[in-house]
Amino acid sequence: MSMTLNIYDKKEVVKTYTAETFDLSYGMIEDLVSIVDFDKLNDNLEIGKMVVKLLPQIKPLLCEIFDGLTDEEIRHTHVKEIIPVFVQAFKFAFNEISSLGADNEGN
Repeated sequence: MSMTLNIYDKKEVVKTYTAETFDLSYGMIEDLVSIVDFDKLNDNLEIGKMVVKLLPQIKPLLCEIFDGLTDEEIRHTHVKEIIPVFVQAFKFAFNEISSLGADNEGN
């Protein structure tokens, strides 16, 4: 799973971070899961509230994925590029959670 994040100076890309693979800490996965209310994923207002709650987690999440990324660089990226990274990371987190114990099945 390859992810990229561009850093901009106005509208010009000045740096690009790429992550071919990544791993999230348990704490990060725990933070992401604690905010999502699956019963309200069809309600746009509730989704908006969840996104606002997630804002403090976005910087640490991006820094776990892209080695060397700084807080200042994050301020110079576009939201439309952060969203796909977040979605991929979120899917990864749930795949990891759902696979827990799979190695021990049949023992």
